[in-house]
Amino acid sequence: MACLLSLFLLAVLLLNFGTGTGTGTREARPAFYRNSLNVQTELANLAYMNPSISTHLRSEDGVHHAFRLRATTLEMDPTAPHSSAALICGQHGREAITTELCMFVLRQLLSQRQHLERIRNGSLSVLLLPLANPQGRDSALEVNPCSRTNPRGVDLNRNWPQFFNRPAEEEGETHPGPYPLSESENQFLYSLICHNSSHFGPPDILINVHSGEEAILYAFDGSFVPPQNEARLARIGNALSLRMGCQDCQVGSGVMNFYSAYGTLVDYAHKQLGVELAFTWEIFLNRSAEAANPRDCHHIYNPSSASQLHDVLQRWSDAFESLLALTAQKNK
Repeated sequence: MACLLSLFLLAVLLLNFGTGTGTGTREARPAFYRNSLNVQTELANLAYMNPSISTHLRSEDGVHHAFRLRATTLEMDPTAPHSSAALICGQHGREAITTELCMFVLRQLLSQRQHLERIRNGSLSVLLLPLANPQGRDSALEVNPCSRTNPRGVDLNRNWPQFFNRPAEEEGETHPGPYPLSESENQFLYSLICHNSSHFGPPDILINVHSGEEAILYAFDGSFVPPQNEARLARIGNALSLRMGCQDCQVGSGVMNFYSAYGTLVDYAHKQLGVELAFTWEIFLNRSAEAANPRDCHHIYNPSSASQLHDVLQRWSDAFESLLALTAQKNK
């Protein structure tokens, strides 16, 4: 009887907890959070249905996928006004909602006339990377809901060259990797945004989407020296927060609002690529779930109902469209 009881308790533990360090409560995930293969399939289908304005981008090994909205059948005038934006989602596996935001925005852009006209006439291009960490997402959905890193244990938002810091203590979920851009996930993104190539080139706007707070953050994460255009970034951030009715949204630099973080994408984009409008968006936090059980990562970082998910996605999608409208005004 004692042996049977021990086996029963072991089974309960295996059902409720993932494996590895920092695992969290494991429950059946809602069907509206899709695995990476399902997201990749939708990207391929959308590109197939919209061949004149879209390209499904893949890494050489086929693991990493992105989506570019840009006129592909147009002789573009290099002197004509042109704006570009990049929306990066899914760097941290447990933040499943961020990938869904990228896909929601993509579907919105493909269905709204004002954006389609700008894309077709060559005045706007948008890069979307829904799966910045595809294997990390699948791990969080299927194995360990608290999984943040890629399969090699590296935090992809600590692996960029700007303010890169490799601490003596290399364990934990913010491990930056052995050297800057050591990870294939970031190498793929680097190839998209850091070269004026047929892929994309540095954008005018870059948004790195996360969850775990409600905030609109700008550079810097790794330095207390403010960016030269801080007043403009704060003005835009406050306007977006007001537009969304996000009363709890914090606006400011990452280092001043939360903590020092070294080797982040936004710091690199702003400092090294000259992206003036580079933001980190923290789009969701369930504080009651966090207070009840800090290891209930799926419910802390992601909405639990389809209606709540849609509400969050709609609000932040509207914020992204507001930034696109800002670029349209610049080009008039």
